[in-house]
Amino acid sequence: YYAVHLDRYGIDVELTATKRVGFHKYIFPESAASKVIINLECELNFDRPTETYLVQENDSTVSGYRYSTGWANDQKVFFTASFSKPMKGIILSDTTGVKEGTELKSDRVYGQVLFDTKEKENIYVKVALSPVSIENAKLNMQTELPGWNFEQTIANADKAWNEELNKIQIKTEDESVKRVFYTALYHTMIAPSEFCDVNMDYRGSDGQMHENGDYVNYTTFSLWDTYRAAHPLMTIIHPEKMSDMI
Repeated sequence: YYAVHLDRYGIDVELTATKRVGFHKYIFPESAASKVIINLECELNFDRPTETYLVQENDSTVSGYRYSTGWANDQKVFFTASFSKPMKGIILSDTTGVKEGTELKSDRVYGQVLFDTKEKENIYVKVALSPVSIENAKLNMQTELPGWNFEQTIANADKAWNEELNKIQIKTEDESVKRVFYTALYHTMIAPSEFCDVNMDYRGSDGQMHENGDYVNYTTFSLWDTYRAAHPLMTIIHPEKMSDMI
């Protein structure tokens, strides 16, 4: 669970997640120009988009994909997003300007999802990801987060993390030592990440889609220096995951 206040716009943001679905909560001021921006250009490190796509499917759903190159030469991520409140409209654009319609494909697509909001009005957004297809992203959302209970999703995520962090238990009178230890242990678990759908479909390193995989596919899975300590640690605290990682 994360939270931040956006000073420039007077908007409070809260975020939580399941394995494959991000859950957003936006607390807006009163405005006839409230919006959620979908930026499919936004880059990390030397990643850059090669093709992006966004479509408004109905008054509360948008879907699309982002293909990119960089650390991975042919990265493909598909998504669908559901809003708790019907949007009053959507504006689509690329680097050349605003485009007509409710569907756009370009190397850099941006979407503005528009709302009228009252003071302190909550708008929730569920964003499901898939390495395979938009349809599988919808399946992931339907399976992992069919409802809109934000607080329960926070509690479920908290429980999942506590189960992992309790794999090692330490005793100390110094709370700061405990905080440092479990923060470090948390950092060892940020990667690798599951990168398959709830039905076990995944996109392999061969670029092909594989259905009903018989193992959990992972990504963010470098052996660069992690073989020194991180992976030996995983064999001790995550033995149930080892065969899939191998």
